[in-house]
Amino acid sequence: MPARNPVDHTPSNTSSVIDPVGQSEWQQQLDHLQAENLRLQQKIEEVTSIAVANESIWRHFLEIERILFCTRRFDLLVEELLGEIKRRFQIDWVLLFLTHPNVMERFFPDLPADGLVFDQGARLMAVHWEELDEVFHDGDRPVIADEETIRGCPCLPEEVRDSLHSGVWVPLSFHGVVFGALFLGSGRAERYQPGDSTDLIEQLGIKIALCMENCLSYERIKDLTLLDPLTGLVNLFQLQGMLELEFRKAYRRGTPLSVLLVDLDSFQRINESFGPDTAVAILQHAATLLQKICREGDLVGRYGSGEFLVLLPGADGDTVAFLAETFQQVLRKSPFTEHNTAILLQATIGWATLDDAMARSYDLLIAASTELYRAKLTRPYRHPAPPADSCTP
Repeated sequence: MPARNPVDHTPSNTSSVIDPVGQSEWQQQLDHLQAENLRLQQKIEEVTSIAVANESIWRHFLEIERILFCTRRFDLLVEELLGEIKRRFQIDWVLLFLTHPNVMERFFPDLPADGLVFDQGARLMAVHWEELDEVFHDGDRPVIADEETIRGCPCLPEEVRDSLHSGVWVPLSFHGVVFGALFLGSGRAERYQPGDSTDLIEQLGIKIALCMENCLSYERIKDLTLLDPLTGLVNLFQLQGMLELEFRKAYRRGTPLSVLLVDLDSFQRINESFGPDTAVAILQHAATLLQKICREGDLVGRYGSGEFLVLLPGADGDTVAFLAETFQQVLRKSPFTEHNTAILLQATIGWATLDDAMARSYDLLIAASTELYRAKLTRPYRHPAPPADSCTP
């Protein structure tokens, strides 16, 4: 009888069966992981998209800040600012409302009632703060405006109200100094919605106000260095610089140059008799009259206590003599009046014209001062005869 193989190769009646319940749980876990992975990928893409958008926004803000801190002239600041905001943020309307009286009088004295349009959708307007106070309700944070609010805002021009569906008001103030407000408007209702963060735009408003204050400070400092505080005319320092400039120009081009030196008679006595306030008012009165008789391109400045100096580029001896006589006539016919009191004014005038013997600009002043002194000695006033060699080289 053959030996039996200890290993039985006969097929068994039982087989390995996978548990359907366990397979279903495994599949559910896999699906859950795949769904979670998809959500994470979407979240990463969303965060990345937000980061890219924020980076772009920051770059826009940085470029706007560059304009703010590189511009000293207020009028140029306004024009560049509005245009840059509109272009970079793709906003339908950008309006700047100014309330600061010094700003309006100095930079935009002739601003039309409907504002100044710099570009389509960029406009500067003047407004009383009381009107803006209705927008901010005594607050100092940006205010988001929906379509209904925009429609009911009297500050906004009708064409703006009719074309916008959302917007944001940004106050412009710095250390308690209120300059006005910036309004950004969009034709899309979803552009500005309640609950949107306004932190960045608030910081922009503060920086705009800061730069406006810097522009005003720069103008004040420039006034102190260039203008006489009593009359508003250029001061002695500026006069000397302009005289030197015109002197060199006249020599280089071979054109005439004259100066007119005006001294108000008895100004010290007027100051003592009527007081410093009246004396200052008389100075301002005389300065206004002198400016009226001058030609375009002439420069009038305060030279001393009661003295004025007029630079007359292109004026020969005949022209300056005529201007001197004209001013005397105007002065005699225009007394200063205050509290029903008329003060008759007189002036002594000396003038000089550039000639070959003058090597320095100061020589022209010396010649005019000499003629002024001669005129004082030979009153009543008469014009000194033009020197024979008054022609320019």
